[in-house]
Amino acid sequence: MKVLYTLVFMSISVSAQYYSPLTTNPSIIDEPALYKFTYNVNDFELQNFGHEESRDGAETHGEYRVALPDGRTKIVTYEVIGDSGFVAGVKYEGEILPFTPPQPAPYEPSPPPPAVYQPLPNPLPPPAPKPAPLYYKPIPPPIQAPVYYKPLPPP
Repeated sequence: MKVLYTLVFMSISVSAQYYSPLTTNPSIIDEPALYKFTYNVNDFELQNFGHEESRDGAETHGEYRVALPDGRTKIVTYEVIGDSGFVAGVKYEGEILPFTPPQPAPYEPSPPPPAVYQPLPNPLPPPAPKPAPLYYKPIPPPIQAPVYYKPLPPP
């Protein structure tokens, strides 16, 4: 019986260690990439940006725009053709607007509100009488009678 249990546990541990590499379909990988996407975000209070990219095989062309805090728009155009690497060009549109920091509102302290005192609706009840004081008096120890010892008679 011990041998059977040992063989079962060994077979489970060996099967748990089996490694199987991922199989891929080479026809999917060998196809040239072909896609095109565009998105724009126009939030006049917070953000204004966009991105456009297209790819056909080994050629990639794209452009993205970002609204800068100084009022200009930064436009980056890029391309990758084969193994030439990433080539980007940067240009700016618009003029730099002068920055004026926000001015805090002037502080004007207001006078404190007048104190309003109102009488209590009912008079307070009379105070409760104090309990009588307790005095500690320990119990006296018990009195024991003296014990007399008598020697044993000789044998």
